Amino acid sequence: MALNIETLQQLIDLFVDSCAIEVLEAGCGSASHLSFGRAHITGIDISKKQLERNTNLKSRIHGNIETYDFSMSKYDIVICWDVLEHLSSPKAALVNMFSATAKNGLIIIAAPSARSLKGMITKFTPHWFHIWVYRYLLGNKNAGREDTAPFRTFLRNSVCPEEITKIATSHGLEVIFLDEYESSFQKKMRTFKVINFLLVSLNYVFSLFASGKRNLMNSDFIVVLKK
Repeated sequence: MALNIETLQQLIDLFVDSCAIEVLEAGCGSASHLSFGRAHITGIDISKKQLERNTNLKSRIHGNIETYDFSMSKYDIVICWDVLEHLSSPKAALVNMFSATAKNGLIIIAAPSARSLKGMITKFTPHWFHIWVYRYLLGNKNAGREDTAPFRTFLRNSVCPEEITKIATSHGLEVIFLDEYESSFQKKMRTFKVINFLLVSLNYVFSLFASGKRNLMNSDFIVVLKK
């Protein structure tokens, strides 16, 4: 995923330049994924513990991005990273983020795709299984404790590049960057030979039905929208 983040960071650097801007991290969690120079970064999250852990924030909002009233369109950049999959109403969150974005501002969205193998497996397996994977396959013994990942996942059908694009264009936004890729999480899981065999086999079978038009191994996507 490094190449994708580097390309995205270059785009952000061109947009930010040397200006002090307002950034909103929607569902910010405990860490930021990109650098925004001298920006004033506001984070919103439903977890007070996650907000407290995020040292990049200048302002903190304890709230739900699906329902929070931002009152005005003031943010030059809104970033939502690995959040939409955890929401019961991701479309409501998207529309809310659109309204919080200033004219000519950017909305950066990164998420697993509901139409990928990873997405389908995640969606149709229970949360306790996700915790088990993190703890016993990935070695994170604190997984699921003290507001740490993995979090409950809904992965609504709207969380995929095609649907995000449709929602955005219907609200007058322009897609200026879109990339689908295999996440580092999935690559790590594929180091287990049995898991790799299952994923590769399933991808081959699905590609036959889809006439090779879709690579379901591309588990995640990044899209940048301009208002």
